[in-house]
Amino acid sequence: MTHAANDAARPGGPDSGPIRPPETETGLPSTAAPEPSGDATPEEIETDIARTRRDLANTVGALSDKLDPKAQADKQVDELKARAHEQKARLQGQAEQARESARSSVAQARDQARDAATDDLGRPSPVLWAAGGATVGLLIAAVSLLANRRR
Repeated sequence: MTHAANDAARPGGPDSGPIRPPETETGLPSTAAPEPSGDATPEEIETDIARTRRDLANTVGALSDKLDPKAQADKQVDELKARAHEQKARLQGQAEQARESARSSVAQARDQARDAATDDLGRPSPVLWAAGGATVGLLIAAVSLLANRRR
């Protein structure tokens, strides 16, 4: 569509102001300025052309970056590395929590065993002596039975 057709199609007709280009298809905001009016000086036209060239170069550069397979692969690698580092940190935190929980459980079990094996003064309890004596007696009985069988 020509500029005249654009102007005629807009409300207000051809004198309603400069044409504004739509947003770009790249998803980048359009930085294009309005076209110079019909009575623009050559300097204004040259400035507009330079700005248009700059905008076009930026758009082409953005599209090139977006469509470059190596750049896309590098971006995905960077994202995967970042995710791996996050997961590593999370797992290390969980491992540290599990380690601390195990240490606490071992210490608690040790304290409970010590409490069960000693009296209030810290001496071995009579139950422990009895259990130890019974164990020694069973070992002596087992050894003597084995010795009698071999004869």
